[in-house]
Amino acid sequence: VSEIAMVIDLDLDGNILEANESFENFFKSSKLKVLHSNFREYITEINLTEGYDIELIWRDVRAGIQHETNQRIKFSDNEYMLNQHFLPMKDDMGRVKKIKMIAFDFTSKMGTEAEPMK
Repeated sequence: VSEIAMVIDLDLDGNILEANESFENFFKSSKLKVLHSNFREYITEINLTEGYDIELIWRDVRAGIQHETNQRIKFSDNEYMLNQHFLPMKDDMGRVKKIKMIAFDFTSKMGTEAEPMK
């Protein structure tokens, strides 16, 4: 289990602007491979949260409301369970300029190690 947070900066459309070293270490991938891709591309299953709707959550986050979700994602043919915190980052005028996503892996705590998908 990764105890160090993965931190990703997203633009208001969900495109990845920056990722920290923990992201690269966890996914064993260069952040250059994901920069400018959209985080929604990696969502594989909406689960663990009743009534989960990424578009509604994203609208709220863009409006300045923080959200926390538990989500299954796929990256490089592996699935992971992540606890994600979406934090709107505002400018001096109070307008949301980007979204900081802080994620923690809890794949092994769910009783299923990440395995290659068929």
